Amino acid sequence: HSGGPFPERFEKALEQVSWVGFDIKGLPSQYPDITQGDNQAGSNAWKSLRILLNSKVPYEVRTTVHWSLFSKENLLQLARALQNIGVSKYIIQLARPDNMLDSTLGGTIPPAELPPFWEELKGMFEQFEVRQ
Repeated sequence: HSGGPFPERFEKALEQVSWVGFDIKGLPSQYPDITQGDNQAGSNAWKSLRILLNSKVPYEVRTTVHWSLFSKENLLQLARALQNIGVSKYIIQLARPDNMLDSTLGGTIPPAELPPFWEELKGMFEQFEVRQ
């Protein structure tokens, strides 16, 4: 399980593993808002993701969605970017606001709006899943 903060180390570690759960927080430009860090974190994560895709090691790419940090449009942009670089297995993990240290995270989108959106994303990947 990795978010790929150190691409060179990540590439070496891939030689020793048979599967990777890869956490992608957002587009590189979204990382500072999501992680409260700098732009380098996003650049490193996406560089590591490309290394993973080129390695042929089995994987799943997943994003934990806090609706106060993501809009459906932002998530669709992210999904398109992942599709464009060749991600085939994508998992959305919905944040559980009752378990967060920051109680301001985890805003909601009405559930009625989500099933059609999930279907749209499902059509973009060979494997797509929403975990709650």
